[in-house]
Amino acid sequence: MNLNARALICQRSFFNVVLVNHVGTTIVVMHVLTDNGQFRLKIDKQEYTRTQRAVITLLEFQAYGISSCSFTESVEGSITGSYLESASIFGVVNGHCRAITYVRSCDSNDKKIYRGKTGNIMGEMLIPFVSFGKSFVTFVPLGVRNPGFYVITASGDHTRLNIFNQGREEWHTLHKGQWVSIPGQFAWLECNVACQVVYFQNSSCLQNGLPTDNGGPSMLVVIPCQLYYFIYAVM
Repeated sequence: MNLNARALICQRSFFNVVLVNHVGTTIVVMHVLTDNGQFRLKIDKQEYTRTQRAVITLLEFQAYGISSCSFTESVEGSITGSYLESASIFGVVNGHCRAITYVRSCDSNDKKIYRGKTGNIMGEMLIPFVSFGKSFVTFVPLGVRNPGFYVITASGDHTRLNIFNQGREEWHTLHKGQWVSIPGQFAWLECNVACQVVYFQNSSCLQNGLPTDNGGPSMLVVIPCQLYYFIYAVM
């Protein structure tokens, strides 16, 4: 099968992946990568481990979800770096079904503040392999207390990633599906093989104009410089 439509998954534990098909019957092959050798990914009642391939059949106008939040096992794992490919075009939504945010809550009865955590839904449509790039500009949003972090994932073997930041250079060698995380920062990224870059952060909650805690999470696919253009519409 000539596989020409590809997408690279970028998410940690509590992942949620939705495949979207709009033309005919589409067969998607998922190459499973995980950071935990004990983790089992369940798809259609079958279990898949690291480096195994799962075959998913999508009917026309069908959406198919793969979510770790429906698992009953206690073993957690990340499938960041796993990739999906097909001979037909398809879309992928990737995100968290339960992104954990640590918060403080106030009990109005005894005036005490308690530490806790909340689970939020977060998602973003992925760009396909063909739109990956070799140069990126990273940033830190102004006015945000939590700088967040970037996840850079390689689409091929022997990928050299160079990170230039304020006169300093950092480099990594990655193979297909491998990834590296860096803190939110103003930097210039270069890859000799096309990469995917995704930015994650929590918003800042304010009380009386002062930051008090982390707000909800967000996920942003960073567009490579090769896709920059001359005109945009502001949302």
